[in-house]
Amino acid sequence: MLREYPPVGEAVVLAREDRPGEKRLVAYLVGKERMAPDADRAREFLASRLPDHMVPAAFVILEWMPLTASGKINRRALPAPEGDDFQRGEHVPPRTPVERRLCEIWEELLGVEEVGIEDNFFDLGGHSLLATQVVSRVRSDLGVEVPLRTVFEHPTVAGLVQRLPGLDAGGLFLPPIERLGRREGLPLSYAQQRLWFIDRLEGGSVHYNIPGAVRVHGRLDREAFARAFAGIVERHESLRTVFREADGTVVQVVQDGTGFRLQERDLCRLAAATQESEVRRLMMEEARRPFDLSRDLMLRAELLQLAEDEHVLLLTMHHIASDGWSVGVLLRELGTLYAAYRAGAANPLPPLAVQYSDYAQWQPGWLHGEVLEGQLRYWRRQLADLPLVHALPLDKPRPARQGFEGGEHGQWLGAELRDRMEAFCRDSGVTLFMLLQAAFSVLLGRYSGEVDIVVGSPIAGRVHRDLEPLIGFFVSTLVLRTDLADNPR
Repeated sequence: MLREYPPVGEAVVLAREDRPGEKRLVAYLVGKERMAPDADRAREFLASRLPDHMVPAAFVILEWMPLTASGKINRRALPAPEGDDFQRGEHVPPRTPVERRLCEIWEELLGVEEVGIEDNFFDLGGHSLLATQVVSRVRSDLGVEVPLRTVFEHPTVAGLVQRLPGLDAGGLFLPPIERLGRREGLPLSYAQQRLWFIDRLEGGSVHYNIPGAVRVHGRLDREAFARAFAGIVERHESLRTVFREADGTVVQVVQDGTGFRLQERDLCRLAAATQESEVRRLMMEEARRPFDLSRDLMLRAELLQLAEDEHVLLLTMHHIASDGWSVGVLLRELGTLYAAYRAGAANPLPPLAVQYSDYAQWQPGWLHGEVLEGQLRYWRRQLADLPLVHALPLDKPRPARQGFEGGEHGQWLGAELRDRMEAFCRDSGVTLFMLLQAAFSVLLGRYSGEVDIVVGSPIAGRVHRDLEPLIGFFVSTLVLRTDLADNPR
């Protein structure tokens, strides 16, 4: 459709993921007769013809499209968008120290420059995970507890500043996380205690393995790649921490990183069809291999070579040392270190302020006394008389012992329905997740005949900004309880 805009000669739109987990549409335009088209007008042209979610977040103007040897557009050579490529209104600079700090927070998180107080957080590439980081930074820097919903309802700095005076100054009063001088006899975090107990109870379960596979195209400097992995293991103590019992308690023991080795396997001699089946077999075999929490490194990596310029990387981490956010951290740092080592440069990553064991020591230090009692009172009230199990009709008898076999169902929602849902969310002041969770609860209520519906949802759990760059187990499950009595509307 962009080619229908008269000033545009060539156009291509990609769903880019320049940072893991952060996909966004990017449009690349070349003007007719070497005349650069106006990005804002091209955006307006599309916005008048497409729903909001189909309009690219960024418009990049090029002099020409990069081409492959066969004359096709080389999509891999298209540059990542920069700050000026995103939708921006007239720049309104910050007027107060608070506005200035909020603009700086947005610039840090979104990777753009000169954010104005009228710029929309989500138009600049923001999403719910980045919004949680805004909440953490505001709590840390300004001492104010901002509900996540407020960021969605007031997505500009100007709008958010107007809400700050009515919020709870001081928030959670989180103390700074101090770096421990000693690295012996370290306690486990509350989350680690849960997983360690389950591991002992089930005898080396693989249910908390986090497996993944990444296909790598292009020539690979395997020495630089292996160095990058070793650098990550050395950087993050959580990946080289084991768990042992001492004097009746379990403690973390941080090992050095010399035991890590990137495994390599050559599959080049296999036929293409055989290669793919072997890759799948090795993926399943690796995913089902348990960790020994008392002696293994918490990261395993194996590089499968399919051709000179094609590889598959198998990654497995144990959940006691990682979570979904951590996977993004690992992939970003792997890319940064590989690029540096391949170019013969030094490690460019800034030192970490704290390690996971510092967090494990800090957590019970602030989550105790009246703070802990307040949290417990809230959750006792929220979970009072909680149903022990759902009443959904089952096609088979419930087994005497819990199993983990299951399936999944995927369903595509059309663009028209999505547009209607997003419009409803905007009118109601809720997020799309809130709407879908409510609809899912109504569905469960209809099939179960119950009015007390309980659903679990994972949350990041990184309540302090120093925890954002760490690989570690911070995620928790939030209980969402929906009361459907009296047909609420």
